This record gives sequence, structure tokens and C-alpha cells, in this order.
Amino acid sequence: MTKIPHKLHSLFKLSLVFSFAGLSFFIIPTLIHSHAYAASGTVYVVTSQRDSNNTLTDTLNSIDLTTGAATQIGDPLESVLPGGNNVEALATYDPVGHRYLYWDDNNSQTGYIVIQDTQTGVITTVTNPILHGADNMAYDTSTNTLYVVTSQRDSNNTLTDTLNSIDLTTGAATQIGDPLESVLPGNNNVEALASFDPAGHRYLYWDENSGVGYIVIQDTQTGVITTVTDPILNRADNMAYDTSTNTLYVVINQFNSANNTFSNTLYSVDLTTGADTQIGDPLESVLPGNNNVEALASFDPAGHRYLYWDENSGVGYIVIQNTQTGAITTVTDPILHGADNMAYELSSPPSISNISNATINKGSTYSANGSFTDSSSSSWTATVDYGAGSGNNPLTLNGMNFNLNHIYNSLGTFTVTVRITGDSGLTGTATALITVIPSNGLAGANLGHTNYSGADFANQNLSKANMTVATFNNVDFISANLSQANGSNSSFTNDNFTGANLNKINFSNTDLTGSNFTNAVVTQGNLSNANLTNVNFAGANLTGATLSGATLTGVTWLNTTCPDGTNSNNNLNTCVGHF
Repeated sequence: MTKIPHKLHSLFKLSLVFSFAGLSFFIIPTLIHSHAYAASGTVYVVTSQRDSNNTLTDTLNSIDLTTGAATQIGDPLESVLPGGNNVEALATYDPVGHRYLYWDDNNSQTGYIVIQDTQTGVITTVTNPILHGADNMAYDTSTNTLYVVTSQRDSNNTLTDTLNSIDLTTGAATQIGDPLESVLPGNNNVEALASFDPAGHRYLYWDENSGVGYIVIQDTQTGVITTVTDPILNRADNMAYDTSTNTLYVVINQFNSANNTFSNTLYSVDLTTGADTQIGDPLESVLPGNNNVEALASFDPAGHRYLYWDENSGVGYIVIQNTQTGAITTVTDPILHGADNMAYELSSPPSISNISNATINKGSTYSANGSFTDSSSSSWTATVDYGAGSGNNPLTLNGMNFNLNHIYNSLGTFTVTVRITGDSGLTGTATALITVIPSNGLAGANLGHTNYSGADFANQNLSKANMTVATFNNVDFISANLSQANGSNSSFTNDNFTGANLNKINFSNTDLTGSNFTNAVVTQGNLSNANLTNVNFAGANLTGATLSGATLTGVTWLNTTCPDGTNSNNNLNTCVGHF
């Protein structure tokens, strides 16, 4: 197969670059505590336009997907390039470092890496020359490695494509494995079209042989090359690998003989069989002027969206397709024309480090230190709610660290909630549970009319404590001593009393739904009129306990010592009738 000239090739394969640029976006910080947020992100587009000197310059822009408005970021890339040449369209993106990495090929056929910070616009170069004739690029955030596939002639004057890793300090290139052509059907040159799977450390190439397309897969760590041998559709325009669903997408450009036009259609590809499944209608069905979609594209893995660039009469549009439903929409306001490449950066909220739960005495100060990380923002605001009725208050940040301090003068449990919002507009949340107990201890303490839900009282001595008309839901009482405590007219739902001592406990008129009394001692306890729905009494000792009027729906009786001293295993697995 005849190779497309390098400059045209780089223009043709733009989509693939950004397909796998988008694929690097799968590392999403996860908060320690529960949170919810809508997927959000930024579309970057590099446009090539002529300046007042009629010279083509490449400029990075961020795009508003609601209005289509473009905001220029920094100076044109050519302002710092060796020889002042135009930047090649070839590029990839590092979402963690917020860096656009471009390939520039100087007239002397020497390649350079040009790096631009997407937040500040600052441009730097890797000044030592590296291999020329790049076909595609991918940045692997999981290993912080830049990969470049270069096309060079071997001793037989045949063009071959080889995968290289690039040292971004020196520009040195290290070849990975053999040339791709060594295993291809018909030994043809690999097309420049490619995508990247950062989770599997796999480069996925498109190869076209006699009008039939193949997927070529190379392990970036071992260099091993394999192919999906069953032929798939030809004339691919761009590719994207979605690691969240382990799906390869390919956009195919096909000729419609009925109206003598080309159309672009999205397919998912089975990497075992090569079988392709069409997703939705051709993209041209909703485009302004019904023009063919440009090959330029990027991918949003969180929103399951393919983002294409369409140019109509010199005006650019963003075309968005849902990869799950096939639905196609457009950003209708025209934006800059002459796009060279695209990247979609998935924004993620600040990830706040775990804030430890604490138990303190009434009147004491709760103190804790915390920190957070955020690759999507450069400035933040923060609030803290100590759960004591004062609501949200500003929280001072010291870089990406903070300090918590609050005096608690009431008994009970309180939820501390820290919220940090980045300039991306996304908010991260973390919580901690503070349990405030009497300063003279829990034994004999008056805990009535308080809320201790979620508290950890495992191994604690609460003997003779007053726990009436109180709330103790989801509390850990494992191996605790509650002998002669009074918990009447209270709520103790979903608690864990495993191994606890509840001798002579008073749980009359109390809701104990879903609680676990495995191996607990409840001898002579008063559970009259209690709600024991779905309570587990496996191995519990209820000798002498009172259960008159109690609700017993769904109770587990297993090797339970019944109030009359008999064993539930000998009573048809129940204590009912043996009170």
C-alpha cells in the first residue's frame, strides 16, 4: 500500500491522536466518602490560522460545549519553535499534568516535542532532536510515558512503522519491539490511525490492506504484536478505546453510490473476532449543510460521547454522539475554523483524604488535619460543617492542606462535613463522625434524649446507663457491657450487640429492628412490647428474659437459649411458646 505523505498523513489522522488522547482520561480520583457529581470536562481544539504576515500559526483554544465559544490559551505555538515552523497536527494530551504535547517536524526532518500548559498557556520544547516522521502519539498517564510511532525507511527502502518511548527531558527515543509490518497481513505499512488502551498498556493500530481493515495490537511493555485477523470495514477515519467499557470504537468513512456522497458512521469492534456493530445513523444526518464530518475527533469516556469536528464553508462545529444510544447533537454556534487537533479532558472533583472518626469528652476540642488532591483545578474554596447547628463555615486552606478545630458542648454524635470546590466547578466531599460522651465516662451516665447513631461503643462499659427516649441506630456494641442499662422507649435499630453483656437490660417498648444479638447475654432482660423484627438471636442466652407483647417477625432462632431455659434447636428452631 502506498503511504500518504507525512504532512497529509498527520492531517488525516488527527482524530486518532485525540481518540487516544481522550483515552488517557480514565484515572478518576475517588473520594474517601460518598459523593455525587455530574461528569464534566473541557474540550481543547488547536486551530491553524493565518496571521497578519499571511503565516499559518497554531493556537490552543478551550471550547464551551453549550455556546461553542472559543477562548484562546497562550500565544501561538510557533512563537517558541525551532526555526519558527508550523507545528505538525500530530499531538496527544496529558490530563494529569494538564499538558498538550505536540510533534513538530523541522524542515531539516528533525522531530521535536512541544509542550503547552493548558492552564497557563506556557510553551516549552524538548530541545534535543528526536526521530522524524512521526505517525501518531499517545501519553500514558499510568506510567507517565510518551509513546511515538515513527515511519522510516529500512535498508530495502521500505517504509516501516516502529513504536518508541520518548524521554521528555532529553528527547531520546527507545524502540519498543520490532517494526509493526513484521506481522501484518501482506506485510503492508501500518496506517497512521491508532488509539491507546492505558489500562491494558496496548497500542491499537488500524491497517488497511487491499481495501480491508485490520486491527493491529502492540503491548507497550513487551513490544509483542498481534492482529485481529478477521477483516473489518475499510476506510477508517478515527478510533477510540474506552477502558471503562473495554470497547473499541471506529468511525468508518463509506461511499454512498445512491447520492455520490461519503458518510461517516460510528461502529464498535469486537477485538476477538473483528466483527463490527453500527451505532446510530451516519453523522451527516444532522450536520449543518449535510457536509461530511471531518476526521478530527476526541472522546469523553465518562459521558460516553464521541466529539467530532465538522467544518462547513470555513466555519467549525462540534458534533457530539452518544456511544451507547447513537444519538447525535451539535453545538450550533459557529466556532473557529481550521482545526488541527482536539482533546477532551474529563474534570474530576477534589479528592479529600480520609478524616478519622473520633470519640471525645463533652467540652473537649475536636482537632484533625486533612489534605486533598485535584488534577482538574488550580484554585479552590472550602467550607466545613461541624454538625452542631452552625451550618457551613469557610475553611482556610494552606495550599492543599487544612486544619479542623471545634469544641463540642453537647452529648451525641455529630457529622463533620468538609467540602472543597475547585475552579473546575466540581466539589469534593469528605465526612467524619464525632462521638461526644460524658467526661466522667459511660458507666451510669445519663445518655437519655440524645442521638448516638453511628457511634462506636465496642468494648465500652455502659452498665446502668440511662439510655431512655434516645436514638442509637447503627451503633457498634460488640462485646460492650450494658448490664442493667435502661434503653426503654428508644430506637436501637440495626445495631451490633455480638458478644455483649445485656444482663437485666430494659428494652421495653424499644425498636430493635434488624439488630444482631449473636452470642449476646440477655438474661433477665425486659424486651416486652419491643419491636424485634428481623433480629438475630443466634447463640444468644435469653434465660429469664421477658418478651411478652414483642413483635417477632423474621427473628432468627439458632442455638438460642430460650427464656424457659430450653434450646431453640430442640423447639423446631424457635423460642416461640418457650417464653
